[in-house]
Amino acid sequence: DTITAQVLLKPRNLLERINLDNLYFRDDDSVLTDNSMIVLENLLDKVRQYPGSTIEITGHVNMPYTVGAMTPFTERYMQQLSEGRARTVGYYLAENGIPGKQIRCIGMSNRKMLFPYGGTMAEQRQNMRVEVAIFKD
Repeated sequence: DTITAQVLLKPRNLLERINLDNLYFRDDDSVLTDNSMIVLENLLDKVRQYPGSTIEITGHVNMPYTVGAMTPFTERYMQQLSEGRARTVGYYLAENGIPGKQIRCIGMSNRKMLFPYGGTMAEQRQNMRVEVAIFKD
């Protein structure tokens, strides 16, 4: 017997997608460096332009495939690190007046690296990123 199901998803209305260039964290940590605050201030100004919107913050880490297979410990660590970096941005927005119920933080670990083999520092830096998508619900 075969069961067929149709899933209807409510389309999400993407208002804006932002890559937080120049947002830097301490090595292997979710703590921002001091020079990153201006990036968060600019993001806050942008988010305030869309009151009531859903803010989806996605953290990514760099773990090039050339390093070798990840162990369960490494996978868990990279997931936690990417989630922590997304939450750092989310906490900043919440502490500055954006309602927490509008903020969604996601960690992608190294699953969506822009440069899976990250041979240069510039490529590795682009793998370690935080992206923000603003949706109208």
